[in-house]
Order: sequence, then C-alpha cells, then structure tokens
Amino acid sequence: MLSISHIELDYLHWLPNWKSRSIESLREELTNTCKQLEKNEWVMDGNYLLNEKSRDHPCWDEMRYVIFLDFDFWLVFYRSWKRTLRRIWHREKICNGNVETWTTLLQWKDCIPYWVIKVHHQQPKKVSVALSQHPHVRWIHLRSPKECDEWLSMISQTISKS
Repeated sequence: MLSISHIELDYLHWLPNWKSRSIESLREELTNTCKQLEKNEWVMDGNYLLNEKSRDHPCWDEMRYVIFLDFDFWLVFYRSWKRTLRRIWHREKICNGNVETWTTLLQWKDCIPYWVIKVHHQQPKKVSVALSQHPHVRWIHLRSPKECDEWLSMISQTISKS
C-alpha cells in the first residue's frame, strides 16, 4: 500500500535457531538498518522499542506516527494460537528462517501464546510512557479490528487521491 521499506523487529531480534540478540546488539542492528533506509521512509512493526532500555533509541527521533493495536486480550490470545498452530502445521519460516514446532509449543514459556499472556496487560502502560517521552510522535490508537479496517480504508482512500 505504501511502497516503503519495512523493518520487522522480530526479524532483527531473532537469529537462526531461535537465538535472541542482546538488547545492545538489537539496538546496534536497528541503528544500522535505519541508517541504510531513506529518512522517514519506513514502517516498523514490533514491541521492542517500548522496552525501557529502548525508549531512547535514535530511531524514535525519525518516527512520525506510532499505531498501537490495542485489541481485546481474548482476541489477541485466540489469534496467537491460530497463527502458531498454522505455522507449526505448515512449517512456515519466520524471524530469520526460524520455524515454530510442537516442541516449542509444549515448552510453553517459549511460545507466542504464553508471551501474549505475559505482556498483553503491560502494553498500554508502556505505550503511555513512550508517548510521554516522545511528544513529537503522533499516536494512533486502534482498539478493534473494525477500527483498524476503517483506518486502513481511510489511508487507502487518501493515498489513491494523491
């Protein structure tokens, strides 16, 4: 839709074989990635920049908008299960070529549905803190898939008019 670069924070965070980068290494990798892209011409997905150690990352200075998908816990939890099971069944490669497995699911603390349980309730507070630290960023708070669809439709119409 936008024809701009996409930065996937999970891709930067996870190395092959589900080895995670340290926060310092992730910050450095993100800095290098942002430097390679045209100024203000990227979209980024993920949650890492909401963490306390990342709220001062230089890429915040380049951000103009943050879209916070603040969906109901049960919807997010259901979708995480559905997505995880699909990925396991089809052996989909994600995050630097990694594959979710039945083993990761059974190890519970390593699976995405567990992560949703652990962090979902923390996100509004993290967003609020980040918002207060970056007043130049416009925050778009979408609370449901319907709101998200309406917003995307509006953006699509705006782009087609220009």
